Amino acid sequence: MRQIVQEAFGYENSGHGTNEPDPESSKAGLDAETQAFFDLLQDADQPLWEGCELSKLSFLVLLFHVKSINKWSNKSLNDLLQILQLALPNGANIPRTFAEARKIIAKLGLRYEQIHVCPNSCQLYRKDKKDDFCSKCKASRWKDIADDTTLTKKQRTKATPNKVLRYFLIKPRLKRIFMHKETVQLTRWHDEERTKDGALRHPADSDVWKAINTQHPDFALDSRNMRFGLASDGFNPFGKCNSTHGCWPVVLVPYNLPPWLCMKASSLMLTFIIPGYPGKDFHMFMQPVYDELNELFDIGMPTYDASRDEVFQLHAILLYTVSDLPGAGILAQFSTNSQLGCLSCEEETSSMRLKHGYKQC
Repeated sequence: MRQIVQEAFGYENSGHGTNEPDPESSKAGLDAETQAFFDLLQDADQPLWEGCELSKLSFLVLLFHVKSINKWSNKSLNDLLQILQLALPNGANIPRTFAEARKIIAKLGLRYEQIHVCPNSCQLYRKDKKDDFCSKCKASRWKDIADDTTLTKKQRTKATPNKVLRYFLIKPRLKRIFMHKETVQLTRWHDEERTKDGALRHPADSDVWKAINTQHPDFALDSRNMRFGLASDGFNPFGKCNSTHGCWPVVLVPYNLPPWLCMKASSLMLTFIIPGYPGKDFHMFMQPVYDELNELFDIGMPTYDASRDEVFQLHAILLYTVSDLPGAGILAQFSTNSQLGCLSCEEETSSMRLKHGYKQC
């Protein structure tokens, strides 16, 4: 079970306490989320009852997994837990209700934020925005609700939104990286272990990286500060079955890591998947990402460093965007299909129209 927790938090215990920080020694400086991690490790070692091979946490993880793949309702799991209370020995260490079990699982940190979206992609309903209608197109926020209906607070809690964006927060996952002693050391690889002979082997050798160090010397002082690339592109998850539906995942690439790790699937950080084709509304969907990255750059966040057993102020910055030419046009809000389709050349673009393909080249 400890392996499940280690994978969820990017944390590893090499034995004899050499890789696991002592929660008591650092308890004064830990934030609530990091302290919850230590509590989770303790839960991982508690057996359901004396002699049982399953721990309390492994039992709940397996139970929630079965609930998910079989589409159980919350009430059905709640009823099952009450039956298990009667069937298992009196000393069984299992929660009594679904709500209690969910509080324990929540410590894994695998949460996301649901953000309601205007059905015409005009705006996001966030930051305590309680409007029932879009401020631009006046479309209803809710399904099966007329455009001239005013909802009460009770009706609003039961109403179904027209469109929902599920946003995976960046900060909790950054904290998870620094809870792993070896991963923290890898975030400093670009400064401590990279070969610095002028050859271009890593983004740290690029002019952009060096320009950031010059423009923001305070940011460059701590090599643990994260530098990201943002990649986005659209795809059709259903292939030829449904050619009208598309998804646009937005991914952050942590360029602090060595080149053989930063592009691995396990290192990429998915922020959200835009439903449909974003087009000119791309930056409207990106508001949560921009806000969180701006806050990480300007203010930072207190983060526990497992390798040095200390809490420091972590900052982050966005260096690059990665996409194909049409995707770059969406990011830059620039038409790449016209005669002046080059983002760099603009009015000096040299182009011609294909005689048989009827496209600009």
